[in-house]
Amino acid sequence: MRQNSRPVLDLCRLAAALLVITIHTAPLSDVSAGADFFLTRILARVAVPYFFMLTGYFLEKGQWHGMGHTLGKTALIYAFSVLLYLPLNLYAGAFAPFSPGQFLKELLVDGTFYHLWYLPAVLLGVPVAWALRRLGWKGGLAAAGALYLLGLLGDSYYGFAARVPLLKAMYEGLFTVSSYTRNGLFFAPLFLLLGALCTRVRLKWAWPLAAGSFAAMCAEAFLLKAAGAPRHDSMYVMLPLCMMALFSGLVQNNAGRCRAAAGTALWVYLLHPWCIVLVRRKRPGPLYRCGAGQLCPGFLRAMGGCAPCPCQGASRGARLARSRPCCPSPQCTGAYGSAWRLQFDGRAESGCLWARRWKGGQGPAPLRRTRLCGGHRGRGRGPAPGLCAR
Repeated sequence: MRQNSRPVLDLCRLAAALLVITIHTAPLSDVSAGADFFLTRILARVAVPYFFMLTGYFLEKGQWHGMGHTLGKTALIYAFSVLLYLPLNLYAGAFAPFSPGQFLKELLVDGTFYHLWYLPAVLLGVPVAWALRRLGWKGGLAAAGALYLLGLLGDSYYGFAARVPLLKAMYEGLFTVSSYTRNGLFFAPLFLLLGALCTRVRLKWAWPLAAGSFAAMCAEAFLLKAAGAPRHDSMYVMLPLCMMALFSGLVQNNAGRCRAAAGTALWVYLLHPWCIVLVRRKRPGPLYRCGAGQLCPGFLRAMGGCAPCPCQGASRGARLARSRPCCPSPQCTGAYGSAWRLQFDGRAESGCLWARRWKGGQGPAPLRRTRLCGGHRGRGRGPAPGLCAR
């Protein structure tokens, strides 16, 4: 990196990678539920679109001649990542019972681990964006915007779409193929094309527009949360405008490249779930197996999975390893070490949260409103805290 260079775009990759980590760890959940929601469900939601826009920006600068190289490199990274997380998947029983259809769905669309969905999304989104780009800027962006709006109705606005029987049936069918609409078809193409557009367009008032659109996105997110509309919360109406303004401002201040920052960001993104699992494994609240041989839900949630507790109350007599009770009270629906953060479908919230069924079952479905047991917080090697119904 030269002394007079300002590799803003590459340095911001590191910031985006750190924001992704906050989504999977919810660092403010013990401080304020509102602050954690702002950090992980609003601010951090700019991270993955930023990665897509970077890809589209550099592809357009090379007139898309490097598309084959990009797809080949991404495929190799994905293959390496699948093997890297195979031990955790096998340990958690993610492929048991084995279903070819479910395996292909995870491999080709959802990703075999909760953060790996981005790589199949690139592999699908880049060819789709390239095809749309051939329609011209207006036609391509219009088509990508239409795909994004369809994805939006299956994401943050799903609660409204589900009120229409035809739309509900359509999205239920779609979710059998892809667990979420933030994928390579509905989510990635628009941001890839917006990144490509930033090679030609320079917004004069980029930073004020970015600030204003981000404020509008904050209001949108909190209103949707209050309405209980989101099925997931990766897509907002204001997100594309916010990203276009933000990325345009960064491009105007960028000069040069920093390959070290780009490589570091990639490794941070790929390895952080392993680090989360290993760090939490060393802290109080070790990994326990239930008597039935199933992993305790805390481990699955720490990996972004979501499973109903195999114990379902102390009355079933299930015991953890070392003869520790799986549930400290009959009202508790699960148990896990105090070091584990609760996560359902990649979500983490302090206090109240909506449990959802493990994706290996019938798909996401509300179970019961729950809260952390304030009186059962385990310390050292004591009993793990429960997830008690409220």
